Amino acid sequence: MAILKLTQVIHKPVEEVFHTVIDVANFPKWNLTTPGARKLKPGETGEGTQFEMEIKDFGKTLQSLEEFKLNKQVRLVPHIPGGNARDRLSPNRWSACT
Repeated sequence: MAILKLTQVIHKPVEEVFHTVIDVANFPKWNLTTPGARKLKPGETGEGTQFEMEIKDFGKTLQSLEEFKLNKQVRLVPHIPGGNARDRLSPNRWSACT
């Protein structure tokens, strides 16, 4: 299986970027491939928080936040049959592994 790793440099404070990434319900405001998203349960966002995301040309998927360490690291994990893509955010790098 091929592994693709990408890195993105963002010139903003870590806290601001982290909050933007974990606020998955707001992805449609800045991510053109996500026309819809919603948090499935009220409460604090953290480890295990689940979202339903509508992804352009793919449909609705269940996503969860894993490996959550506030302002340090989070992994967005899609729960789809045969799916294995995982994105990880950390202060020094953002990596997308598929």
